[in-house]
Amino acid sequence: MATVPGEIERAAALPLLDAALLLWLNRHGMQRWDGKSSSPPLAGDPASQLRQAIGALDFERAQAASGPTRDRLKRAHPEADDAALTNAIERAVKLDKDCAAHFRPAGADLITEAKRAVDLARLDNPGFLEASYVMAERFLCMRMR
Repeated sequence: MATVPGEIERAAALPLLDAALLLWLNRHGMQRWDGKSSSPPLAGDPASQLRQAIGALDFERAQAASGPTRDRLKRAHPEADDAALTNAIERAVKLDKDCAAHFRPAGADLITEAKRAVDLARLDNPGFLEASYVMAERFLCMRMR
């Protein structure tokens, strides 16, 4: 993965919607660089931590348009107004969530299943560049392996 300043530069070269997806999907790596996270720390026994992690993901998605992804997207696209930033992040998070919801691990190989899931999610999430849908497939493969 490129360095975070490189990710910001890559995002700046993309349309706002695609930049939001790039920054959302790379949020954990970027957190290691800038220390910004919208997820609360996990505590307690492993079962409790698993429940907390699931809740943290829901919280992170709900807060995405006002959290670190917004700051990073604004850095990449300083010309974008607040409504455009919010819309782009919400759409990027929805695409990512829909991709995961359509993923069915049984049956096909991982790459084929990720492609199928993204193709289904794409129907309800138009407007991204083709390269962004391919990126979503790759991230889904990494997440589901």
